[in-house]
Amino acid sequence: MATNEEAASSSASKLAIGGCAGGGCIAVSGSCDYRRERRRASMQDAIDASKINADLYSKVYNQTSAIQSIQEENLGQLNFSLSYREDTGILTVRIIQAIDLQPKDSSTGSVNPYCRVALLPNRKTQSTTKVHKKTLRPEFEEAFIFELAQQDIHWSVLEITVFDYDPCSLDDCLGQVRLPLTDVLDADSAAAGAEVQTTLWKGLTSLEKDPDPEHKIGDLMFSLSFLSAAKRLGVSIIKARNLRDINKDKPISDASVRVTLSTQGGRKQKKKKTSSCKTPGNPVWEEALVFNGVAEEDLRIGCLEISVCHEGVLSSTEVGRVYLGPDTSGQEYQHWWNMLKSKSAPARWHRLTAPAASGSRK
Repeated sequence: MATNEEAASSSASKLAIGGCAGGGCIAVSGSCDYRRERRRASMQDAIDASKINADLYSKVYNQTSAIQSIQEENLGQLNFSLSYREDTGILTVRIIQAIDLQPKDSSTGSVNPYCRVALLPNRKTQSTTKVHKKTLRPEFEEAFIFELAQQDIHWSVLEITVFDYDPCSLDDCLGQVRLPLTDVLDADSAAAGAEVQTTLWKGLTSLEKDPDPEHKIGDLMFSLSFLSAAKRLGVSIIKARNLRDINKDKPISDASVRVTLSTQGGRKQKKKKTSSCKTPGNPVWEEALVFNGVAEEDLRIGCLEISVCHEGVLSSTEVGRVYLGPDTSGQEYQHWWNMLKSKSAPARWHRLTAPAASGSRK
């Protein structure tokens, strides 16, 4: 039989073990409560805006914007000069050179640059430099003359656009300079009869994408050929892409192409027309239209109007057109003169513009 001391010792041991176990349970229970309070946040939990450091996000955004701005504006530099005399009303723009041009296609490493020079706001007179082959530093050294009254200096803007000539596609715009003439020409000095001259370097800036809704009409591909001995002009209408009705914003179907050759100052016209293609948006014709009895002298002062038309049940409506001739500019001018020089010009894409006056033809 156990003595009283042994019984007390046994009871104390059991109490100690029980207390330890109980303490352990209490500790575990406390740990469970702690974990329950510190559970991971869920995507379904409400966001505490007071815990977000907005400065971290604004700094990243500003840095990215700055980098994009630098990349967009690093398009090259253009060197040109201006000369103006009030007594003659003549503004002479001399395109000297460009440096550090940036090709749109980085794999080529070079461009075929040329400049288009215009005096805004009317754009009635536009001139184009020669194309320079495979260079990022073209030396143009060409001068162009514009008639400009002294009182018109205040609202006139010189626009010089640099393009990359592409014989098989639309020419890429490499950049542009727009310069209000009041920024560089002293109207008071010009009014006093003194010749005002200045030479400038300007950075090229990018154009806005499709600022003109006319650009949404679509593009037309065609080639030209001319046989002077036979007095024969050939226009091969190949296809169009992205033809859209800008009023209804939908693809155009049942499209045909009408070609008008104007000679003798527009007094004499010859017209040809393709068949109608029902394919909406991207019609293919692959038809050759031939004009006979055309002398080379007629083409040097004549022009070609190529119109895309929608063929309705009762009438034909013009939706877009392209002009080519000695008085045009850009790729239309290049395509025309390539035909005269080499007697043939490969197929090229041309952007359609809205007709001068909408209407239908019977």
